[in-house]
Amino acid sequence: SIDCQFNGHALELTVVMFSFYTHNSKLRITSLTYCPGKCSKSNISVAAGSPPYTYSWSTGSTTQDIVNVQGGIHEVIVTDSSGCVATASINIFGVLPSVESICLVSVDTLTGKNLITWEKTQTQGVKSYNIYKESTQAGTYYLIGNVPFDTLSEFLDTVSNPLQQAWRYKISVIDSCYNESTPSSEHKTMHLNILLDINNDISLIWDHYQGFTFFTYYLHRYTPSTGWVEFDSIANNLTSRTDFSPPGGNLSYRVVAKHPDGCTIDKSKNYNSSKSNSTSISLQSTLTASTSSNPDTSGNCVGNATVTVSAGTAPYTYLWNDVSAQTNATATNLCVGPYDVIVTDADGNTITVSVNVTLVSGVFIDDDLKHAVKIYPNPSQGVFTVELGELSATEGMINVYNILGNKILNFELQAHKSEIDLSKYSPGIYYLQVITDRGIANKKVVIE
Repeated sequence: SIDCQFNGHALELTVVMFSFYTHNSKLRITSLTYCPGKCSKSNISVAAGSPPYTYSWSTGSTTQDIVNVQGGIHEVIVTDSSGCVATASINIFGVLPSVESICLVSVDTLTGKNLITWEKTQTQGVKSYNIYKESTQAGTYYLIGNVPFDTLSEFLDTVSNPLQQAWRYKISVIDSCYNESTPSSEHKTMHLNILLDINNDISLIWDHYQGFTFFTYYLHRYTPSTGWVEFDSIANNLTSRTDFSPPGGNLSYRVVAKHPDGCTIDKSKNYNSSKSNSTSISLQSTLTASTSSNPDTSGNCVGNATVTVSAGTAPYTYLWNDVSAQTNATATNLCVGPYDVIVTDADGNTITVSVNVTLVSGVFIDDDLKHAVKIYPNPSQGVFTVELGELSATEGMINVYNILGNKILNFELQAHKSEIDLSKYSPGIYYLQVITDRGIANKKVVIE
């Protein structure tokens, strides 16, 4: 437009984008489609009038040229030194950045939070990525974060709880001119629930993964002894499975959908599958055990005892309460008396069973001796009298064991009567093994 004349010359403006323009009598304006990865630029040339000129753009800029402008209509007022004014406008048509797709969303195994990943297919003109999550209204998404282009293409949603429900996500691209692409298609995580029935069978129920094509769900189970293992797989059009007769102890489950191509977010880090939340359950231990023993011979401490484990999860560990605290399934060199063994399986379940080592077959414990041996007072403060009554023994000894089966004292048996002083020991139950040439008698005493 022409606002005044100076010396017969009109003030003439030419507004150009990237130096491309078409002629229009007084005002030459052109629009150039925005190139992705570059910001729009508008150049202005002034013809006629009296320099110097001043410029006033609708963007607030006062330079002759404006750069790094977004799409839309931009106006300029040019005034020459004589006060003549001309105006012009240009409509810059910007093209939005290309859409970037989410590669996969998964529950991160380290943090237990939702992880969104994508690959950078655009490498020029991208400033950052916006991350969106679906709100409580279906189809409505809100911004939850922004990831700069020069960082890993992943975002950890630390707010959402994967144990509560599944979540949907989208991303968009922000270019260097702050133009934002349309959002990507959505990806949805998997949410797993487990149910325990009266038979201790475990049912797994989950919802579908959405976002990439796959054909199989892989089911993982965790125990302390095996770690995570894949125990089954199922077609992708099914979302439930029952684990019959699972191992006892502490269990965890998760569902996995494998990406057909995997996701590479940099040269050293990639993701191959989407994992559901990990859900745990503890089953009552079914660990059982039985014992057997071979007898001792006349107080020589050559007996042995064996524990046999059924159910539970191998391997097993053992701890006997004999003097040597033996750790094998069979304890050897045992004296006559009661013993306990603690069995622990690979899942941490424990059971304690008892066994009694008796006298070897063929050595007879005289009933008269067993009844003749008298111990008094019992209970006492720790001093006991052992009396053989009318029976006498030419030689013998007395062994004293604590409740754990450990021998704590032994001494020779007198012909008719012996005194035992256990007063230095703690109150509790102790066992006396009276060994004579007539046989062996076992008695229990109590220190108050």
